[in-house]
Amino acid sequence: MGDINTGGSIVGAVNFNTIQMTIIDVSQLTNIPTNASVVLFAYNRLNVPSGTTISEIINLHDFAILTATPNISGQNICGGYDFIYSVNASVTDVTVYSPNNFAQTIFPSNHVIGQVIDAEYGNMCRLNNVASYCTYTGFILGPHTHAGTVITQSCYYGLMPFTHHGVDVGRYDTQACIYPVFTPSNFIGSLQIYHWDGEDYSVSEGNQEVADIYIKWKCRQHTLCISW
Repeated sequence: MGDINTGGSIVGAVNFNTIQMTIIDVSQLTNIPTNASVVLFAYNRLNVPSGTTISEIINLHDFAILTATPNISGQNICGGYDFIYSVNASVTDVTVYSPNNFAQTIFPSNHVIGQVIDAEYGNMCRLNNVASYCTYTGFILGPHTHAGTVITQSCYYGLMPFTHHGVDVGRYDTQACIYPVFTPSNFIGSLQIYHWDGEDYSVSEGNQEVADIYIKWKCRQHTLCISW
């Protein structure tokens, strides 16, 4: 997969700046399997057919992906992208958006993922100005991922690190997520969040107070910033 940056085309009726970004509407997709993760873009180096020539660098920029509003909790809909096990990658200014009412969120199936990315087989994954709204899991970030601003709203799991090596986030802005940060039991790497801004509704401070997670500054609504 090479560069994807074709700003200007419009599909759908959400008021985005279409001069600077491409909008892709997958809200009308039907017959999505209930037991499979369905994403708009996918890349998995481990599943590339033998003999296939592929680009080792992923660049995804200036996209808005419009997903469906689930009618009932647990309904499967199309997600955003899954670039697991990539070499090196750069993703900036990408939003996975659902018109789901953020104040009355109906969580879709646990197969609905907003954004998955890492540099498992490389050493550089750059992420900045990215947001996931009303997905089950907003972000799954893996090895060698360095993020600027990451935003999650009304996701069941806002941000989930996985496997080994480090993940660092410059600014994490989260609203109305059940688990703003969730660390799987097999997570053996580290996660650093330098500035936390937003709400935290979850038990035990969002599961972030464990040895492998370091938060430099935390700023909740209606409180002063504190250092951890």
